[in-house]
Amino acid sequence: MPVFSGQSGLTLAQALDLCQTTLQSPPLPSQRTWGLISAEILRATSAAVPNNVQSAALSQFGSVIVPQANATMAAISSGTARDQGDPGYTDPQTGFNSGSSESAPAAFLAANGGQVYSSPSCPLPPTTVYDAVRLKLRIRVPTNANGFSFKHRYFTAEWPDVCISYNDHLLCLLTSLSPGIRPTTTSCSIPCPTRSRCRRRSSITAQAARRARRT
Repeated sequence: MPVFSGQSGLTLAQALDLCQTTLQSPPLPSQRTWGLISAEILRATSAAVPNNVQSAALSQFGSVIVPQANATMAAISSGTARDQGDPGYTDPQTGFNSGSSESAPAAFLAANGGQVYSSPSCPLPPTTVYDAVRLKLRIRVPTNANGFSFKHRYFTAEWPDVCISYNDHLLCLLTSLSPGIRPTTTSCSIPCPTRSRCRRRSSITAQAARRARRT
């Protein structure tokens, strides 16, 4: 069943089919198993909780987009993570304003010259993000794992309006305690930030943010 209210980070993790949980510091060594340690729905950089309509566990999005497995899929949005007819739906062309603004993630800015991505034909935006929502997952991976990924679709209502005041963005940020694995700070919406949708496979931690108003 879809979940539109009261959803938690665990709700979205389960919608990603990440259902096995574990403890950060179990009492017995034998209990130190792989799985999800924690899951949170946050804003761009703070521990503040986004508006409820910015996330959901959906059973479908339109008549074509359906879960890859099991009953639901995770949705996060700088607008409303809702399909037409869902409670709280707002037309994306009309827009949604949560009233929140924060700096873009420091790790992402440090890895990208202190800037957020922008089309070469458009002015560089400032580094404040608006209406952000972040799904933060802490995972202990299996000892024999070589990597992991998730499928996602990125939609934006900007096309055909380009170089406008706002530009939606999806970031995938990965950090690891394993030696030799460098932090991943990439934009999952590249190379198609101005198209109506983007279908890709990416690393596991996602954050959707509305980029700053250009000046």
